[in-house]
Formats: sequence, C-alpha cells, structure tokens
Amino acid sequence: QPSVVCGIRSNGSLVLLGSLDFELIRSYSLFVRVSDNPASSQASQTVLKSLTITVLDENDHAPIFSSANFDRTILDGTAAGTVVVTVHATDGDEPNTPNSHVVYGLTPESGSTFVINRSTGVVSVGNTSIDSDRGPQQYLLHITATDEGTPSLEADPLNDGSNSLPVVISIQDINDNAPAFQNDSSPAWFGPLLRPESTGPGTLIASLAAVDGDVNAALHGSVTYAILPGVSSNLFTLQETAGTVSVSVAPCPTQLLGGVLCSQPPNQGCFDFETTSSHSIVIEASDGIFTDQFTLTVQLTDVNECSPIVANSSLSCSINENAGAGQVCSALVATDGDRSGNVVTFALASPQSPFVIDAQNRLVTNRSFDHEVEPTVQAVVIATDSAEVPRQVAVIVTVTVIELNDNTPVFPAVPYAIQYFENTTVGTVLLTVSATDADSSVAFNTLRYFITNTNGHDSTFSINMTSGAITLVGALDFETVSSYSIDVAARDVDDQESTTVVTVTVLDVNDVAPVFVETAYHMFFSDAFVIGEIIGIVQATDVEQTSGLTYNLVQSDDFLDFRVNAQTGVISATRTFAFDLDRHNYQIEVTSTDNGDPSLTSQPLVVSLTLVPDADLAFGFDPLDGYNVSFTETPNL
Repeated sequence: QPSVVCGIRSNGSLVLLGSLDFELIRSYSLFVRVSDNPASSQASQTVLKSLTITVLDENDHAPIFSSANFDRTILDGTAAGTVVVTVHATDGDEPNTPNSHVVYGLTPESGSTFVINRSTGVVSVGNTSIDSDRGPQQYLLHITATDEGTPSLEADPLNDGSNSLPVVISIQDINDNAPAFQNDSSPAWFGPLLRPESTGPGTLIASLAAVDGDVNAALHGSVTYAILPGVSSNLFTLQETAGTVSVSVAPCPTQLLGGVLCSQPPNQGCFDFETTSSHSIVIEASDGIFTDQFTLTVQLTDVNECSPIVANSSLSCSINENAGAGQVCSALVATDGDRSGNVVTFALASPQSPFVIDAQNRLVTNRSFDHEVEPTVQAVVIATDSAEVPRQVAVIVTVTVIELNDNTPVFPAVPYAIQYFENTTVGTVLLTVSATDADSSVAFNTLRYFITNTNGHDSTFSINMTSGAITLVGALDFETVSSYSIDVAARDVDDQESTTVVTVTVLDVNDVAPVFVETAYHMFFSDAFVIGEIIGIVQATDVEQTSGLTYNLVQSDDFLDFRVNAQTGVISATRTFAFDLDRHNYQIEVTSTDNGDPSLTSQPLVVSLTLVPDADLAFGFDPLDGYNVSFTETPNL
C-alpha cells in the first residue's frame, strides 16, 4: 500500500491512522500477522491473515461550477423557449452515483421569466418572450447546483453561504414598437379645432404626443414628427421633436382701396374662411422604422375682416344741368367678402350733401346743378356691412354735370370805336371783336362772327368768321366817307347770338397835291417893266385846304430872270429887259406846295413869258377862252 492507514492493537483492534478518501483509494489490502510469543521471535508462532478494507463512498464533495461567470446578453423580443445559457457544475464524488449527480435550479426571486433544465443546466426563456420595454432590461438569476447525495450538498461558488451562482442576463433593446399617438394628448381627439380665420403666424394650434414602447429612447424610442404633403400642409409648421403644430401663414392679405381683398388664389396659401373653411393635415410620427399617423382638422370661424367693396360702376355717374331735383344718378352696389354679416347699407357722409339715397340704394339729386358753376360734384358715401362689429368704407362718387347750351354769347358792354387814317392799306386788320360764351365746352362756346349791316358799305369791310378779325377790304377816303357804323353778330352752334356796333372813324390824310387852276400860262411884259413889277399871277387850289399854299420856281434856263411870290403867286422880273427880236420869249416852271404832313407839291406849271416893245403892249384877257373858278359851297365872305 502506498501508505499505512491502519494500525492494530495488541488486542487485535484495527485503528485508522489517517483519513480515508474514496475518490483516491477505494480499498486497502492488509496482512495481519498474529504471533503467540511476540517477545521471542524464535519461539513464537506466527500466522498471516490477509485483510481487505473497502472504503465506502460518502457525499463529501459539493458541486463546483465550471465557471464563475455565465453572464449573457440577449435581444429584446427573444422568443419563449430560446436557450440563453448553459451552466455546468461537477461533483467530486463517485460518478454515476447520487453523490455526484448534480441537479440545477433557480431561486424563487429569479421569477418565471427564465427556466432552467434541472438535469442539463440549460437556461432558457420562459413561457413569455422577452420585452424590455415593459420589463427589466437586466435580470439577475441565482442558479443552484445540488448533488443527490445524502445529505445533499450545494455549490457555494461565492463562498459566502449563499449556495447560488449569480448570472446576469442583459436585454439588448431593439426597435420592436411603433410610435402611437395618445388619445389624451390634444383636444384634437375630441373633434375639429376651432380657430378664427384671423389667426396669425406662429399661433400654437395643438401639441401632439406619440409614445414609442421601446425603452431605449436614444436608439429606438426617439419619435420625430412630420406633416405629410397635402392641400393644406403649407399652412402649418410642426416642431419635429416636440410635436407642436403652429400656423405658418398670415391671414389673407388685405387691400384698403375701396375695400378689402378677402381671398387669394389657392397656390398663394393663407387662412380665409370664405375660400376654405376647414383645413386637414396628416401628421406622421416615426421612430425611424415604424410610423403612426394622425389627421388634425382645423375648422376656421368667420371673422369680419372684409370691408364692403363698392362696385366701380357706382363710383361715377352723370346728370343734366338745370334739370332740378329728383334725377337718379347712380345705383349703389357693393359686395362684402365675408360669408356672414355681408349685407351692405349706404349713407351719405354729410347731411348737407346735394344728394339723397333712396330706398333702392340710388343716389338721387335734391337740387338743380349748373355745369358752368359745378362741372363735377363729389358725394362721399359710407358703405357699412351688417356684422355684429361692422366694418365700413367711405367712397367718393364723382357726379358729372352734363352741359347744355344754355348761355348766349355776350359782347363787352361798351361798343367798339376805332379810328384809322384814310390811307390805311387795304388788307389791314382794323379790329378783332370778341364775345364770350359762359358755356364751358368747346362745342357750345365756340363762336362764329358775322357782319350783319354795313349801312351800304359792304365792299369796304370783311370779318373772319372764326377769329372776329375785321379787315379793310376797300379803300378809305376821308373826303368821301369820314365815318362808318358796322353791326357785328356773334353766334354759337345753335345760332344763339349777340350783336354789337363797331364805329370806324376815318382820319384825314394829306393825300391830294395842289393843282393849278390853269394847265398853262402865257404872259406878256414890255421892256419898260421895272424890276419887281407884276407880270402876272399863277393860282393853285387844294381840295384839302383853302390857304397855306406856297409857290416856287423850278430851276430852268430862265428861272434866274424871274421870281414868284411864295404866298401870292405873283410873277415878276428880277432884271430889266431890252426888246430883242431874236430873244423875246422866255419860259419858267412854277410849283405849288401845301402845308400838310407830309406836304405835297403839284406838278410843275409851265409859264410862257413874251417880251414886247412897250408901245405894243395892250391889255387883254389871257387866256382868251376864259377863267375857271372853284370854291366850297360855303365860301368865306
């Protein structure tokens, strides 16, 4: 034997000298020697007897787990029956005996989520799949390993007397839950939201909440929100993570120009009860994989946002002048873009207005109008809708007073009187007459001018029908007619006329030169005439003056031998003469000049002078055919 485990006493008792271990040595073979004289080895008798000691097994080994760590991680949603981990323990007692047969178990506090196979140590999910969103995300299992010996022994891996092995089963969350809108998250669940159509941008409409059952919000339970495309989707904004819905557009724009523009084409997008009274949007909640949808309906309520709009046809009209009161000018028509409270009434802004509004909403005159005083009249009309808090707009109705030809042409109160010299050139515009017509339109105040009476001098004057310019068309002659009286008329398109008198006074002009009484003179003088003695007298006349004529000699061969008295026309010699048969005829030329402005001179008069001997000179008339004398009908005495 490797060692002696037994001793024997003298009385034959076997004594165990060391501990037995069935698992190491299961039997011992011993020889017992029995001697009858042990003191003398020579005389003693010895007997050897073989002895077999069989070691009986005892349950002296507790099970031992093969590992101190059987922790595992499984996915959320792991199905019932799925193997999670297999634990293993060994027992040092005789194999295949109850002392070494290990059975496994879970302490009661581990719950029923997991089960363990008593014989194999296989830990699996119990009857319900794992759901970390509703249960723990980590489980602590207390697994026991016990042999079936008597008494049975339990493994104590922690050496703390707990007799169980802690195994941590961690649940790895997966996205296995769809977000779901909560019924109590918003009043929207109880019907459409009511909001006035004047709701402005940024106004909070609703706060929606969708819950995701996944416990790990960072990975799988973070819900985001979005508005799905739709007819009204551009009218709202949605906070992506908070689920708050707000208005993104302003109410439909207004235009304060005779009213309010209360609607817009759909593609411009705005809140307008009259165009669309209800808006629905579909909101989607998503965790990245799963989604839920909710339809949010916003019902608009009508707001009196629209002032009446007066039709353009009502803003202008026409009436006749001088027609008196009661003329219907305009039918007042207005619309109101609001769906309710849109009945429009009219009133005049001023009680002093020259108009009234009758029961048919017509603008009617209450007095007569004169176009020349009031070509246009304005009436301020107030249009008011029938809302509880009414809106109104003031418009100006422009009334045109239609002109009639109710005014006669008028000349200035003082008649025309002009003066012109008789030598005024034919074609000269003497005067432009002008009449006025109080009618304001060109059609009625355009005048035509006519000479209606010239008192027998039709060929002397003419008048421009359009301008009223009176032109001299015949020569003036003071000596013939010294004054004219012309009747002039001004007529409008309807031949209403006014007349005036134009007096033309002709001023005398020195336009006639002196004329000698005789066409030629023949005078005789004798050689006995002394210087200065009268030879003869020349005489000239001027129809424009009876005195003031002067006489002069025209330079000629003989003019130095004679002279003429400038005032009397007396011809006399400037020297003495001796009769000479060869030189006894002389000739001079005399002119007569008036004192007009400008002065005029007659044609030269030829005066023939014959020198005769003194004895032959005899008195006689020359010319022999007589004398011609002219004078005014009232000669000075």
